Amino acid sequence: GSTAISYGVAIPHTRLADIDHTLGCFISLKDGIDFAAEDNIKVDLIFSLIVPTDTDETHLELLASLAHIFREETLRSALRNAKSREELYDILTHA
Repeated sequence: GSTAISYGVAIPHTRLADIDHTLGCFISLKDGIDFAAEDNIKVDLIFSLIVPTDTDETHLELLASLAHIFREETLRSALRNAKSREELYDILTHA
């Protein structure tokens, strides 16, 4: 199924055997893409999460936390209006 959580946000995630720690990558797109979101809004904010295969409930807790954070309109607006990678990083690390 789609990993879009609405509001133009998606959180694709997977488990990978060849890593020993969680990895995350944030992508802000100039133009949204169809992600089969329930609200039919094109996705322009993507946070990809990759966890080790043997990760336990931490994986689900991280997904829940990310979904909660990205439901905040103020955060999404700030990310969409950011002018640099440094500004994006600052917004995300303080979320």
